[in-house]
Amino acid sequence: MIRTKRSFASVWAVAVVPVGLCCFACDRKDETNKHIESARDETRASEKVEQSPTPVNPPPNTPTPTPVPPAADPEAKAPSLTDEAQATAELKAANGEDLEGKAKFYTTADGVRLVAEIEDATPGKHGFHVHEKGDCSNIKGKSMGGHFSPEKHDHALPTEAGTKHLGDLGNVEVNDQGNGRVEITIPGANLEPNSPKSLLGKALVFHMGEDTGKKVQPSGGSGDPIACGVIEKT
Repeated sequence: MIRTKRSFASVWAVAVVPVGLCCFACDRKDETNKHIESARDETRASEKVEQSPTPVNPPPNTPTPTPVPPAADPEAKAPSLTDEAQATAELKAANGEDLEGKAKFYTTADGVRLVAEIEDATPGKHGFHVHEKGDCSNIKGKSMGGHFSPEKHDHALPTEAGTKHLGDLGNVEVNDQGNGRVEITIPGANLEPNSPKSLLGKALVFHMGEDTGKKVQPSGGSGDPIACGVIEKT
C-alpha cells in the first residue's frame, strides 16, 4: 500500500513539473511579446517625428520658414471718379485751349491716391504736376508757380530712382480720341490743412508737352501749362 502511494506521488510530480514549466514558459513568452510590442511602438513614434515637415526640436541655426502672405482680394478695386474722395480739382483750359479735366484725391496709408481724367486734349504725352500755388488766374503766365517741392528736391519722373518733387506726377498719355487717364499714389503727401506736405490749396496742372524727367531741370521740359485746377477739400 505504501509502495502504491509512493508510485502515485511520483507520477503526480512528473505530471505537475511539465505543467509548471509550461506556465513559466508562457509567462516568459508574454513578457517577451510585451517588450517586442513596446520596441515597435517606439520605432513608429520615431518614424513619425522623422517624417514631420517641421522638427519638434529643430537644430541650431535652422532658418525659420517665411510666412506666405495672404492672397490679394480679387474683388478689391482701385478708387474711381465715382467714389467719395477727400479732395477734388476741376481743370479748366487756358485761353485758346479746349481741353478739360477732373481729378479726385484719396487719403491712403502710403500717401495720397490721385485719379484724373482728361478730355479733348491733343494726343500724346503731357506733363502732369502739382504746383505750389493755388492760383489759376493766369495759366500761361504761370500764376501757379513752380512744382510743389516742400523739401526742395530736384525734378524727376515717378519711375526714376531717387528723390523728386512731391508734385511730380509724370505724364498723362492722351489717346487719338483726346482722352487720357492717370492713377498714381503720391508717397508722403497728405490732405491735412496746414501740413507742409498737404496738397490742399495747391494747383493741379496739365502741360503742353512731355515730361522727360530728371535730365531736364527744373521741370522736365514739358512746356507751358495749358490747364489748371485748384485742389480743394470736399
